[in-house]
Amino acid sequence: MYVFRSRTHVVYVFICTGSDPSAAGWETGNGATALHGAVENDHLECVKLLLAAGAKQQPSMGNLTPLHTAGQYLRYQAVPLLAEAAYRDGNPTH
Repeated sequence: MYVFRSRTHVVYVFICTGSDPSAAGWETGNGATALHGAVENDHLECVKLLLAAGAKQQPSMGNLTPLHTAGQYLRYQAVPLLAEAAYRDGNPTH
């Protein structure tokens, strides 16, 4: 939830205390993760932090990855970060 308010420091604390950066976020019913939320709400620093912590670009129930979400919401600054992370994770098609 904190990614939706761009509380980067709180996201950092969660990660440092063992929270899974790839876990489903507050929209658990649709499979959206914190990375989806950070991208959708244009919180680039949270996107960078989550990717640095190893967040995976898992598809939501709508089969949308955070990279798809970046395109959908015109978050152009997030696109190269997400594309590089997807390639690094061995998933260049997402």
